[in-house]
Amino acid sequence: MKTEYNENLMTAITYNILFANDIACGAVVQFVSDIRKSPSYRHDVKRRVNGIETFRRRYEQSIKHIVGDKMEYYMEACDEFTTGLEHDIRIFYITIKQALDNQRYDDSETIARMQWSRAMVQAAAQVWIDRTEEVADLNLFPPLRTLRQVRERLSYLNLNPLRKQYAQLIENHFAQSDFITCPEGQKAFDIICRKLYDAKSVLAAAIHD
Repeated sequence: MKTEYNENLMTAITYNILFANDIACGAVVQFVSDIRKSPSYRHDVKRRVNGIETFRRRYEQSIKHIVGDKMEYYMEACDEFTTGLEHDIRIFYITIKQALDNQRYDDSETIARMQWSRAMVQAAAQVWIDRTEEVADLNLFPPLRTLRQVRERLSYLNLNPLRKQYAQLIENHFAQSDFITCPEGQKAFDIICRKLYDAKSVLAAAIHD
């Protein structure tokens, strides 16, 4: 009975990470599309943005390979989970854009999209950190006894390298380095982070009809 419970919990945790990553990757797609139309997209910025896009593509390709013939079910599950956050994600972007406009930043739309997508990647990376700690602490996957072993096993879900790529891009080329630009932005981001961990929403999406 305990083994079945652990397996179910491990499945739910894996889905939680997958759902957060899917949202982050969707945000990356929008950012890359926007910045490629911007005057900023040249030289080292172009190189770094292309590195971000390459990471996303490789991640999604690995997920497609692992999911295999269950891809349609997986995509439907991701869509169902994302639906519950769409409003908050949109509000978060708007608050960033408005704050940048108030500060009269040039190309505020591109910078807002960059900071917004960076935040989604950061949130997903934190989900991976927290959930892998949970797997190790509860010994949900007995062959893996330590946190290091758990993280090595689930490294294919780790977006922390992508988070670092965003940080390097922004620190080297954009003065506005903090994606939380106002109290409203912080509030919106906190709501998103809380919903990313909501067990009921994760389970409802994972076992959807």
